[in-house]
Amino acid sequence: MNNTPNIIGAKEGRPYSLTYKEQLLKIGTLNVKGFNALGKQLISFSIFRMEHHLDIIGLTETKTKKNENKILSKTKNTKKIDKKNKKNIYKNTNINIDNNKDIFFELNDKTSEHNIEKKDDDSILERDFNNFYSTWWSGKNEHYQEAGVGLAIKKELAKRVYRTEFIDGRAILADLQLKQNVKIRIIVLYMPADPKQINERISITNQIESWIKNGLKDNKSIIVMGDFNADPDKLDKIINSNSNKKLEDKYKIILSLRSLGMFDSQIGINQGYNQT
Repeated sequence: MNNTPNIIGAKEGRPYSLTYKEQLLKIGTLNVKGFNALGKQLISFSIFRMEHHLDIIGLTETKTKKNENKILSKTKNTKKIDKKNKKNIYKNTNINIDNNKDIFFELNDKTSEHNIEKKDDDSILERDFNNFYSTWWSGKNEHYQEAGVGLAIKKELAKRVYRTEFIDGRAILADLQLKQNVKIRIIVLYMPADPKQINERISITNQIESWIKNGLKDNKSIIVMGDFNADPDKLDKIINSNSNKKLEDKYKIILSLRSLGMFDSQIGINQGYNQT
């Protein structure tokens, strides 16, 4: 969701231009359902970069621990892998993103072989995506299997990042300053899925509201992406049904974003958006 109608796909020189090097700024988000396997990391980023040419990527449900935050941002891997296991690290990787609206791809042997350069020796595999993207990660030490977020920004664009904030395992904020005094606030968000985590959801929602309000005061363009674990279409059906049924707590994050002037950019792109 974002608060600027032409925030994605703006051309050089337009008021809300988010371009650099005369290119469109491409942004995507994906629930990776676990991002601990090195093979999955390498193949995913290879496809993000080489097939979809993404500049900014938000990842959710990484299932990573807090002490892995800095490790994931390093190129060097700490484990040495022999030739047999090095081959299997690609063959056994399975990426399912059918439920994602922003990025679609199928992974097969041809894709992995074509996009990823693999060494023939027994050297340590590297997270080479960190040569192309600057990455930030946020995991949790407790209940990490139900959390984890990541943000990746192309190196050249990442030079524009001047501030980051985190909610452990749930959200990452990054502020960028571009040309023509264009300021962007990127928020990657993964809301708890468990209905029992009401207090955590309230706390996260309050913090996200604060980030957005402060960003708007500073004339920033706001982009919130990720997995909210709440279906806005189902919410609209409930609202339009004029039912007296109490809304589930999980929908509060969507209502909050809408009340702050945020709109679904996927709808805006596909159906057009008229600012009023």
